Amino acid sequence: MIFYGIVYALLENDMRRILAYSIVNQVGFMVVGIGIGTEMALNGAAAHAFAHIIYKALLLMSAGSVLYRTGRRSAPILAAYFRQCRSPPCAASSGHWPSLRFPGLPASSANR
Repeated sequence: MIFYGIVYALLENDMRRILAYSIVNQVGFMVVGIGIGTEMALNGAAAHAFAHIIYKALLLMSAGSVLYRTGRRSAPILAAYFRQCRSPPCAASSGHWPSLRFPGLPASSANR
């Protein structure tokens, strides 16, 4: 489940499918935590689920607003569109904060 989600996310160009496959990947990590079964692992899986819901909802909302405004879902086309904009749209810049959670930067929910 963990590897399935990340491999298919790397092969995909549709931004909504990339986010959907990353959800599959993260649920795999939560299942591993539940499978370990210790109190710390269960608490970690629950905290990870809570944090994942918050930041993934923000990313999906910003992706949906970009899709609504541009009518395009392909990541390479949207990257070219973003480079051509003189000032980045608010929806694109609103996706920067939740994307900081991926590597676990300080002041994000991944830094426990």
